[in-house]
Amino acid sequence: MTQLLTLRAQAALLHLATVGAGRPHMMPAEVVPEAEQHLVHEELADAGYVEAPEPTLTEDIDFSLTAAGALHGNSIARSYQRDVWRKRILEIVGESGEAIVSNLLDDPGCPTDDYERVTGDIEQLHDEALISGHFANGGNLIRGRLTDLGEDCLASRYGPSAFVRKQTIGTANVQDNRNYGITITDSPGAAATSGPGHATTANNTITVTNVTPFDALSVGLDDLAIEDHDVAKTVRTQVRSLRQKAADNSVEITKGVIASLIAAAFVAYGPDALALFAEFAHHLGF
Repeated sequence: MTQLLTLRAQAALLHLATVGAGRPHMMPAEVVPEAEQHLVHEELADAGYVEAPEPTLTEDIDFSLTAAGALHGNSIARSYQRDVWRKRILEIVGESGEAIVSNLLDDPGCPTDDYERVTGDIEQLHDEALISGHFANGGNLIRGRLTDLGEDCLASRYGPSAFVRKQTIGTANVQDNRNYGITITDSPGAAATSGPGHATTANNTITVTNVTPFDALSVGLDDLAIEDHDVAKTVRTQVRSLRQKAADNSVEITKGVIASLIAAAFVAYGPDALALFAEFAHHLGF
């Protein structure tokens, strides 16, 4: 899996791609401020995009690009530009409480004159639960604000795309820098537990015959505002399917199934869904 990079590291990588692989190179301060160069070099070296640092008697940092770094650097120009722009939209929403497309098109940081593209950027930030508000005619966001996730994204070193992916990739607890209370972890050798309507085995698979947790979950979802209707439909369909199997006989639910549901619910309903799924996972016995 490609390592997720901060915006500063992406800027450095794009600059290095113009220099070429295998050439010693000092990073200009206008690309990466001197105070951040050690951190950025470490990030790129960990990803295999620059040569690992060699001991030196000077404080100069040699950003020697690897072949993998050159390949990746030549592929990210468009996505980097768009993520810088989408983070600028977060700033504007945070400052003004709105995202008016015509105003955004006039912003010095706007990389396009395509009205529909800017409208899509606003909608995506909304779908990713980074901003909230009401859409008016023309795709304009009014009465907008940054969500907790949006504030954390803006304060982070990552662009929105990488920040959102970091919430779900490789984890069973969808979270930002805070813990929302959903944590499902592997526990090899853990003792089996049991309770009414379910049995948990040591390999984190639960056999469920009790439909009550599914009913409670469905009622809770009814009370949440939907941020992505297509994903919400998928979540509800899967919950109904699992409930029906439990009602008919029994259903085996793995830790991975719960993790997938949580990830999808986060996209569909935003952070408000996380406490609901924490209770759901608890009732199942995870």
